[in-house]
Amino acid sequence: MRSPAANGPLLGGGEPLLSVRGLKHSYGGRGGRPALAGVDLDVGRGEIVGVMGDNGSGKTTLLRSIMGTVKTQAGRVMLGGDDVSALPVSSRASRIGMVFQNPNHQLFTDSVWREVVVGPLARGRSSQECRPAALSLLRRFGLAHMCDRHPLTLSFGEKRRLNLAAAMVSDPDLLMLDEPFAGQDLERAEDLAGLLGEVADAGKGVLLVGHDPDIMAWCCHRVVFLEAGRVVLDGPASNVMAELAGRGERDYVCSV
Repeated sequence: MRSPAANGPLLGGGEPLLSVRGLKHSYGGRGGRPALAGVDLDVGRGEIVGVMGDNGSGKTTLLRSIMGTVKTQAGRVMLGGDDVSALPVSSRASRIGMVFQNPNHQLFTDSVWREVVVGPLARGRSSQECRPAALSLLRRFGLAHMCDRHPLTLSFGEKRRLNLAAAMVSDPDLLMLDEPFAGQDLERAEDLAGLLGEVADAGKGVLLVGHDPDIMAWCCHRVVFLEAGRVVLDGPASNVMAELAGRGERDYVCSV
């Protein structure tokens, strides 16, 4: 299958879609153990950026800080040139779609259909406005025949796809995903990767956390590598993987 990153990012020389500067967060508040120690990160329009690092390096905390579900002690988050650092999650959610690591943490309603449309409805859209996009995404992810099912009765992989449909239904500017390929078989993983490529080709930004070096090298334009809450590598995916291999990081060496 063709790489989602084959076209290259839509780098037009202007400001990035997402710009994070000096982001800091400590477990337990100020004076606690640092989770993010002054992170700087950009995501351009049409760019798929992967975030990698060992467990506890700050990957998930970074995504949650951008989304606003984790309170930072310092730093700034800019989206499309707007400072959203002080905005609540509800305001950011209209422009940022996020899929968390545990799918159960994003399931709130009693049916697959309601799960997909609950966000847009809460932001004032009508059921009729939501219907075309919701149906299209449910069909894309093989869930259209499950509209009346309770979300908690789905398999792990089905829940992940439902989370993604709910995150994408409002057509956000930035899509963030925490381990999106976990629990997906090869066919579903390839379909998901293709969808991320389509999102990027439409001029959106994608920021995803992952562990598999083969998937990340194949799927991402750039990879950012975190250590102890700091960005230590940031560059084209192939370059970062080569640097990690040269450092003897066996867990991040591509198999091909």
